[in-house]
Amino acid sequence: MDKKPMPKPKTMPQATLYSQAFWDALNRDEWIIQQSANGAQFFPKPFSVIDGSPVYWEKANGMGQLIAITTCRVPGPGFEGEVPYTMGIVKLKEGPRVLSQIINPNQQQLHVGMSVVVAFDASREMQKMFVFKPV
Repeated sequence: MDKKPMPKPKTMPQATLYSQAFWDALNRDEWIIQQSANGAQFFPKPFSVIDGSPVYWEKANGMGQLIAITTCRVPGPGFEGEVPYTMGIVKLKEGPRVLSQIINPNQQQLHVGMSVVVAFDASREMQKMFVFKPV
């Protein structure tokens, strides 16, 4: 009898003191980013990466523009049954750039410059993740 190997769990980012508010917001279907006096930043840090000033959390609108796209055909841990999947770099309306999975892509219509919006993926245990989808 053939035994199939157990599927690997999807890798999960580890929340830190500085990023916990971000992960908690995702579980509430909210998109927040850090702001400082001189602009927004992503991924959460203890201070502004621009000038070292204090940061605070602010709700963001979740809109962005694709600036790079790729199709992944070799799966990462836990994604073995999901290839191919699309990843992209999204420039948020607030300024920062985010690497994310792009869901529901029509490969013929997907292009650099396309508008996308954040969505919330509840497929992982205990922690929602962010993804983006075409507008």
